[in-house]
Amino acid sequence: MRAILRTEADKVGACAHIAALPVGKHQYALEIKVNRRRRTLPQNALYWAWLACIGKETGNDPEDIHDYCKQRWAVKVRITLGTLEATVSKSTTKLDTREFAAYMDNVSAWARDELGIVLPTPDAIGWEQFEAQYGA
Repeated sequence: MRAILRTEADKVGACAHIAALPVGKHQYALEIKVNRRRRTLPQNALYWAWLACIGKETGNDPEDIHDYCKQRWAVKVRITLGTLEATVSKSTTKLDTREFAAYMDNVSAWARDELGIVLPTPDAIGWEQFEAQYGA
């Protein structure tokens, strides 16, 4: 069973379902977490427009810039492969809207502070020109 709890009634129903599960015969795994939406399509479009801009200004491929940014700022997760353990960057496609917004804040600050490139958001002056040039 997978349930999204939005109301008190949802919570009561989920608790009743759990209480009715037979114990001893089976084992159950229960995970409770805050349900957050994954990054949005507009966030993704803006991010790739930013990468296109950085690529044009620096002469680098946007995919390479994405790999660099992901390595530098994406959420890190620990994985175990048999006896090996490694820390890897979480795919940006799996970041929730809050994680992706923080990630993009880092990309924007880096571009501004280290590359001298100001990356606008849709509410900024000059956005229409940026959007026409880089296709957000």
